[in-house]
Amino acid sequence: MLTVFLWILLIALTLFLIIIASPLRFKGRLSFHKPDDIEYEFVGSYVHPIVFRCEYSSKDERLRAVLFGFTLKKRVKKEKKTEPADSVNKKPVDSADTEHVTVNEVNIKPPSDVNPKYVGNEGATDQNINDNDTKPAEKPKKKPSIAARVKKLVNAIKSHTAYKLVSDEPLRKKASKWLFRLPRRFFKLIYFDTLKLHVRTGYNDPASLGKLYGYFTAAHSALGLQNSFVDMRMEPVFTEKCLEIDSEISMRTSLSVLLWNTLAVLATFPYLRLYRAVKGKNKNKSQ
Repeated sequence: MLTVFLWILLIALTLFLIIIASPLRFKGRLSFHKPDDIEYEFVGSYVHPIVFRCEYSSKDERLRAVLFGFTLKKRVKKEKKTEPADSVNKKPVDSADTEHVTVNEVNIKPPSDVNPKYVGNEGATDQNINDNDTKPAEKPKKKPSIAARVKKLVNAIKSHTAYKLVSDEPLRKKASKWLFRLPRRFFKLIYFDTLKLHVRTGYNDPASLGKLYGYFTAAHSALGLQNSFVDMRMEPVFTEKCLEIDSEISMRTSLSVLLWNTLAVLATFPYLRLYRAVKGKNKNKSQ
């Protein structure tokens, strides 16, 4: 019995390691030559393309998925714009139809000089009407000045919990360091295998095109020295105005990398300093 349990445990651990260590691969491609000639493609796979693979291409507008060797295909249909039903079924109103409208169906409004509360009240006398209408009007309330409103807003902000936490200097320093570490953690989540960008562009202004080519060359030099997967090229065209782009990117990650970096981000947050700041705020409020 113990041997069977150990074998089951060993198999479960092996499957768990395969799941968290298997690569998640993503690949995308974009081709732009004219405003109405745009092609793009997306491919994603997990463990192995035979185990799970999903791809979509704008050329044939087909979504294709592979799950444990079985292929599933679905054509993505574009929705056609249709006119609303009200505008289609709406009929013009003839002048003959308006002749059969009865008096009860017409909304008759009282004159503007008659108080609406006395309309339909036949028992009201002229004396009651005059007494009610001659009541002194209420004085409008004086609006607070701009300085008073600004002071009220500042006091409301200072009394808010978020402001008191931000004003805590030790918490602010630790939280700022934690936030600055997030971009580094983000770039550690993904490993790039290919980064291809080929551009052919032309402008009417040769000086602006020359500046753009210089910036592009500097970016290519900076990325190409540190990463061998970068393939960036630009072809300036001084005789015509055009823009053509051919790009491709492929990257990979894994569940273990995602879990490790997520746990590292959550574990390094200054929870203790946050608790002390909240506790000190509650003490000041009670006093």
